[in-house]
Amino acid sequence: MRIRNGLLAAALLTAPLTACGSAAEPPPAAAPTKLEVRTSTEELTARLPKLGQIVGAHWQFDPHDNSGGRVPGPSDYYIDAVLRLQPGEVARLLKGREARDTALPKVSPVLAAFLPNGAVWLHSAKLDRELALADSATFWLDPASDSVYLSANNLSAPEISTPSAG
Repeated sequence: MRIRNGLLAAALLTAPLTACGSAAEPPPAAAPTKLEVRTSTEELTARLPKLGQIVGAHWQFDPHDNSGGRVPGPSDYYIDAVLRLQPGEVARLLKGREARDTALPKVSPVLAAFLPNGAVWLHSAKLDRELALADSATFWLDPASDSVYLSANNLSAPEISTPSAG
């Protein structure tokens, strides 16, 4: 009798767990979101003060929540941008730096529409490190059009020191 009561108790205790377990369907996958093309220059100018004056911008902001639920909100964000600088700014940036002709990475079709025709893209790893505070940032520059293509992960605004009160 004790064995039968023990089996009955075990069955009653595990039944609710079984009902809540694998029978539930996973939530439906979210549909891919279409990223908005932004044209404001203020946010990028604040994050890239060494780049020079940005006179035109087409860019996308893509947040990724890869926190695994440990921290609320997106933990990484990506920025891809086609930027137009003041005339002569790209030449100023490249002056005295080693840069190589290079192909652009795969650019989203939406942003590709804003790339200059016939551009000759130059890249300098040293400029990547100098121009941005980010987990990663790569700049491709076209001197003829004063255009820049930027691909960055977690692009931050630099710290601005302020005099202490006192």
